[in-house]
Amino acid sequence: HNFLATPTNWPKIVASSFSVKEPHSNSNRIDVPLEVGDKVEEVFGLPPLIPLSVVWECVEASAPAASTDKKGKLEFYSAGGVPNIATDCRMKFQIQQESDGVCSVKLEMEFDPVSPLILGATPILKLDNDLALKVLLPSAINRTM
Repeated sequence: HNFLATPTNWPKIVASSFSVKEPHSNSNRIDVPLEVGDKVEEVFGLPPLIPLSVVWECVEASAPAASTDKKGKLEFYSAGGVPNIATDCRMKFQIQQESDGVCSVKLEMEFDPVSPLILGATPILKLDNDLALKVLLPSAINRTM
């Protein structure tokens, strides 16, 4: 939960995530887990050729608890989304802490397309997210231990 809630980890685990930075209108840190109301600007795509960015706001942050079988949740929302591409973007993570210390993570992405470009890019986005959750996230977490 804490690893995913810390934006500076995102470029380590998402192939299309180039960098993260503090939005101009915000004062929270991005090198610690975000709390509800905190914001981060994510730069992705292929900068400088295709520099895309989105300002995410954390709208839910609850850690999992193995002792109670409670699932953790992280949700990030962007009303403005990616200009001229998509609006009302949402990332919903569900984190299950198992009793043996292993975590499972599920991600649900939602957005309203503004451009047909996003419809063509959706399979690539899904592949990028699958790679992140199944390969890059476990590898990055193992390196921190």
